[in-house]
Amino acid sequence: MKSKTIVLVGCGAKKASFPCSAEAMYQGVLFKKALAYAKQMQPDKIYIISAKYHLLELGDDIEPYNETLNNKNASEIKRWSEIVLESLKEKGHDLNNDKIIILAGQKYYKYLSSNIKNCVLPYSNYKGIGYIMQFLNKQLNN
Repeated sequence: MKSKTIVLVGCGAKKASFPCSAEAMYQGVLFKKALAYAKQMQPDKIYIISAKYHLLELGDDIEPYNETLNNKNASEIKRWSEIVLESLKEKGHDLNNDKIIILAGQKYYKYLSSNIKNCVLPYSNYKGIGYIMQFLNKQLNN
């Protein structure tokens, strides 16, 4: 079976105030740039990882919410990660062979990355949103 490239984009705090698609829900500049970068890579699949909804397809209809992993403890984040990993498997992705690129902060990738054999973390060397924005701007201008 041919391995696939999957990109997981972290959700954002700034959201639409009405029900809409997951892609339209997140309004922040960081999310929009990360999604543009994900699309530029032309992967086999792009998902959004969300504190509330776990794994979202871009077209999934969702309600606005206010939830983040930032105020959850380690066991809650581990449980969240297990649900995301299970959802990826249910969608037919192979955590041992597929290349999974995670465009999200450490709280979101910490327990995911250790369970994905071919995991790429483009943000892992950048401390702070400013550096991540510079990285994304550079990628989008190439």
